[in-house]
Amino acid sequence: MAAVDSLANSTVRIVIANGAGVGTGFHFLKPEIIVSNAHVVEHLITSGTAMSAIAEDGREWKLKILSFSKPQEYDFAIMSADGAKFDGREFLSPDTSDITRGRKILYAGYPHGLDPLLVFHSETGTALKGREFYFNGMIHGGNSGGPITDENGKSLLGIVTRRRFLGDSEMLAIDKEMRGLAAYLEQAGKQMTAQIMGVDFRLFATALSRVALLTNDLIRANSTTGIGIGLDTTELLKKARELKLY
Repeated sequence: MAAVDSLANSTVRIVIANGAGVGTGFHFLKPEIIVSNAHVVEHLITSGTAMSAIAEDGREWKLKILSFSKPQEYDFAIMSADGAKFDGREFLSPDTSDITRGRKILYAGYPHGLDPLLVFHSETGTALKGREFYFNGMIHGGNSGGPITDENGKSLLGIVTRRRFLGDSEMLAIDKEMRGLAAYLEQAGKQMTAQIMGVDFRLFATALSRVALLTNDLIRANSTTGIGIGLDTTELLKKARELKLY
């Protein structure tokens, strides 16, 4: 089996109850264990909202949290999977060798949380610095939680966590402001109208806030610098040992 096919066979799409994709995950250490980013499965962690993992062939497994880190720290979640059979599925093994600049890698994921699964050859642009390393990759929302492996597609080097995208925090802040304005105008419209020279200012401001939200969403969803950021697996492996997974 080719390396890209091997990696594809260990990668899954993470979905919420209505079937919408929110990220990527992978079988790790054994088929019934699935790992992703904590921020991908945050609703499962915080509120127990049902989430599933789906393979390319349509097989589906319900997910249950075994352990997780804070998203702002190591950003991993370890889950058990229950549902369809695991026949023919592969799983990734740990690779604790040094991550150096120029290392050949593969990475896999579901950009925007949508089918089909994409698997790419790439290489690291930096050695490991702190908990992170950079690699050449077209990363979008939905790639988060995807595996980064050696060039054979079987040994886990890291987890895709985000892209290098300047201004993302500022755009999130504006997004919050615009949603707050839209909510306020909707509530105010139930109690009053505001016209200036015959123009309904409330409707005008609401339209502007919707345009701003849409523009923000489109930019954040489709922009990529071609620079992906991976997290190393040191803390993930420590927790896996504590859980006696290997």
